[in-house]
Amino acid sequence: MLETYTKEQLDLKDYFEVIYEANVYQEEMYSDREGFSHWRVINPKKVKLEHKQRNNLQFFPYTKEQLLRAGKPDYLERNQSYMHLVQYLTRNYEMDKEEADEIVEECVYATLIGDELGEVIDYLSKVIELESMESVQQLTDYVVNLMNNTKQWFLKGFSPIEIREKSESELHPLVKAKKNSPIPTENKKVGRNEPCPCGSGKKYKKCCGR
Repeated sequence: MLETYTKEQLDLKDYFEVIYEANVYQEEMYSDREGFSHWRVINPKKVKLEHKQRNNLQFFPYTKEQLLRAGKPDYLERNQSYMHLVQYLTRNYEMDKEEADEIVEECVYATLIGDELGEVIDYLSKVIELESMESVQQLTDYVVNLMNNTKQWFLKGFSPIEIREKSESELHPLVKAKKNSPIPTENKKVGRNEPCPCGSGKKYKKCCGR
């Protein structure tokens, strides 16, 4: 990618020196047999395996500007669905925007490491008081929207929504929301024994349907 954007041949020694110096300063990466990973990546081997199982899916075509933004320390994409959940928390619970932002940030990272909807809701139930089933449902709808619009490591930088828009014939199953949800998300029904639409080659029940 560097050679593509700079239109120059990369000196590998220079590259590793820059990576090393950047990490000494920012302390945001670690290295192992799988290469360099952000410190939040718990299982880089699993991420790479998921990539290999999606051979029909190319990596998200990030622009040079997007990569430069993402390279800033503590960068996190705060898209519309992210801000909607932050606003919901500040409106309905006694917290300021900074506190709400920290909570939603953890929801995003939970999504990135592969946590399911129930696990994210369980985390939220420990940091905010859910007084009724109605409040649980409302919160769930916002979380579903957040997860479906979060660019994910396992999906090569795409969000489930982007993959759905990319190819209606090869849908990645979106996180399901209950009917009459204020933030509706459509989903194509997939049989548990059918090939998983994410392109992994596994049966749905052994992949995204777990």
